[in-house]
Amino acid sequence: MDELKQPYSKIGRIQVTRKVYFTDYAMPPQLQEWATSALREEAGKLNADAVILPEVTSRQIDIVVFPSFPATEYRATGVAIKFSK
Repeated sequence: MDELKQPYSKIGRIQVTRKVYFTDYAMPPQLQEWATSALREEAGKLNADAVILPEVTSRQIDIVVFPSFPATEYRATGVAIKFSK
């Protein structure tokens, strides 16, 4: 695991959510790419230098309309930081 040797301050916690319909509960490799890209984009909006402690989770949900159908909600979280000068 890499260690940050440069001082930084936390800007805030970032969370992005994505719902995928008619798929299984597994996390395919492209999901990690989506999470990294989405977290970096949100961090950029905050003028952050980086995102640390990224985490991707998923949960199965049911969309209730007639007929109901399965969906998966993916959630990526991380902490936006700004390096100290």
